Amino acid sequence: MATGIVVISVLDVGQGQCTFVEIYNTASTPKIIHTLLCECGSGKESSETQTNFQYIATKLHSMDTPAFDTIFFSHSDKDHISLTYDLLQKFPSSKKPTVKQVWYGGAREKYTKSGFNILNYLETKGYCTSSNIKTTGSNYTGYNTTSKSFTEYLWKSTDNSVKVYAIASNVLSDDPDWDDNDLSVEGN
Repeated sequence: MATGIVVISVLDVGQGQCTFVEIYNTASTPKIIHTLLCECGSGKESSETQTNFQYIATKLHSMDTPAFDTIFFSHSDKDHISLTYDLLQKFPSSKKPTVKQVWYGGAREKYTKSGFNILNYLETKGYCTSSNIKTTGSNYTGYNTTSKSFTEYLWKSTDNSVKVYAIASNVLSDDPDWDDNDLSVEGN
């Protein structure tokens, strides 16, 4: 069935980020056919965080097979990853969602916070396999300078109508302040 409605919710999780994407089919009673989670973390939760997690859990429970098609982590800062574990705890083991793939930016070992690595957790607890946890190469973009268009995607819907591209990912320097210590980067 074709893609119908796409709902993008930027959820209040406090001092952090969590975006949930629901993609519905075109049936007379639309059903969710794809879900994406972009970041899920906070330095300080809001009073709405748990309500918003229940919203995500309810949406996934409505699926025939609860699943995140992709979880995207731009980088390993706490305010981007720290609540992912909490969100997954909203699901009983009998309705545990699968995670079809994870895209993450930066070094995998930097995803360890307080002795806990969310990427390792997703793998060891059976949410996804190690081959489905991926990172792009340094200074990656899905943009093709020859065709002047985005040609490589990180995820696409089954009918190819919705695609997620990387504008730029995995810059070479950990130093975020853009000073004389930054490495020179070739290309556009």
